[in-house]
Order: sequence, then C-alpha cells, then structure tokens
Amino acid sequence: MPISYVGGVVAGRNGNSNATVDVSLSSGLTGGSNAGVSAGDLVVVTVSTGSAARASVVAVTAPATYTNLTAQRTTATTYDTNVQTSYKFMGSTPDTVVTIPAQGNIADGQAYVVQVFRGVHTSTPLDVTPTYATGSGTNSRPDPAAITPVTSGAWIVVTGGGAAATGANYTAFSSQTCQSLDIVNTSSVAIEYRRGATGNAMTILSGSSRLVVGITNANEIDVRRVDQSNTQITIPAEAIVI
Repeated sequence: MPISYVGGVVAGRNGNSNATVDVSLSSGLTGGSNAGVSAGDLVVVTVSTGSAARASVVAVTAPATYTNLTAQRTTATTYDTNVQTSYKFMGSTPDTVVTIPAQGNIADGQAYVVQVFRGVHTSTPLDVTPTYATGSGTNSRPDPAAITPVTSGAWIVVTGGGAAATGANYTAFSSQTCQSLDIVNTSSVAIEYRRGATGNAMTILSGSSRLVVGITNANEIDVRRVDQSNTQITIPAEAIVI
C-alpha cells in the first residue's frame, strides 16, 4: 500500500502554564482522506513552544508508547524555541486523543500540529535517520536540513518552529512547499500578514482564519501582532499541497 495522508489538526495557544490539551484523533482531522484514525495509521505530532530561557516540555507522552525524536532547543537569545516531534502507530483499538503537554509558563506561546499517515511501514517508519537544523538571529527562519530517502515511495515530512522577542518584527512561517497556507489566529489579539516581506499588511482578527493562495512556499508569508507588542504569541498554520 502506498503512503497516503489521512488528515491533520493545527492549533496553538498562549497564557496557560500547567494545563494539557487533548486533541481528538477519532474525528476532526482535515485535509486528507478521513476525519479519524484507523488501526495501523501513523500519528506524527510536533509541538513548538516559544519561551525566555526555559526548556519547555514538548515531548508527547500520553497516551503511552509515543516515540520522541530529539528535541531541538535554541537558547542563545532571550526568545528561545523548543521543538520536538513524536510519533506512534495506532493499534487494533486506535487512541481517541493525543495529549499536548502544558507550556510550563503563562508567558510561553505554543503551537502544535498533528499529522496522520496511512501505509507507512510499521517496522521501519523512518527511512533514514532524521536530520535537524537550528539557528538564531534577527529574521532567522526555520530551514530544514537536507535529507535523502533511500526507499522508493518514501515521504519527507518537514516540521519547524520559531520564537520572536519583539512583536514589531515580522516572522516568516517555516519553509514548506505548498500552493496555499491556512493561517489560524488562535491568539487573543489581532495579527497581520504580508507576502514576500514587502506586500501590504492584511489583518486577521482573533479567533479568525485566512486562506492565503497563490504561493509556492509557506515562508513567503510573514506575520506579526497588529499592536506590535513585545508579548509573544504563537500562530499556527497549515501548508496545503494540491
């Protein structure tokens, strides 16, 4: 069976220090073939938290038996990024939820994405050793390290995260080939986005979303707070490939 995309969920939150959140796996998946998981499906979860000199918990541990890849942490500045990907095959009775860990501090923003795939080889889900790339600095954008699959039909899954110290600065989304980008403003404030670092700013109100079309990569879109406050927020988005 060739690999296929079942569906996913992307969301984020801020202002919570110790509460986990359960994301449904039995319903609510979008962008793929099904709304829920089935036995044998591979669930891949990436959690990213922006913090200040804190090593946030970003590993998925509940329900049990998730495999956690190496956490990537950038702590060279006061706006630190913590990113980790975890994965698990669904058993004969699939999990109904996956639990996203708490941020650990009320000032930390968090984004997470759940992706579900079907047809992945259960004994060797990772075709080659995962590769990682981290960095820091002004206008630094997530840029995945090179990786070369060795098995015909293998898929490359790219995840990333970032944090910013100043709300006045635009931050680009992670590099990901796509034809459109669904930006979901889960924060409590209005945000604005622009194209290609020079386009006109367009506002997305709190609790709203915007589907941006006519792009070739998610990193063509920059976002920031409309009020340009220094308080960090995390904005999730789903890159769509047709």
